[in-house]
Amino acid sequence: MTNLSFIIYIANQAPTFMIRTIYKMLFLISVALSAFCIWGLFTDSGTSAFSGMNGLLPYMAGVIAVLIYFSMFLIWLYRFLMQKG
Repeated sequence: MTNLSFIIYIANQAPTFMIRTIYKMLFLISVALSAFCIWGLFTDSGTSAFSGMNGLLPYMAGVIAVLIYFSMFLIWLYRFLMQKG
């Protein structure tokens, strides 16, 4: 089973309370990664802590946070469209 088919299976079969719990966990993880990204890139203490090649860590945290936000949106959109139809 590929990752996309697993996500679609979970989006179809999971009860609403489970989806809400997963959304809350993913949202909190994304907020934490976003905060780390902003701190690491835009504050003086963050840029001094992550200088040189270590500066890629906040960038990657931001990229992962955006991917999680986007996947949450796609799952919500899929469930919304399936409920309409």
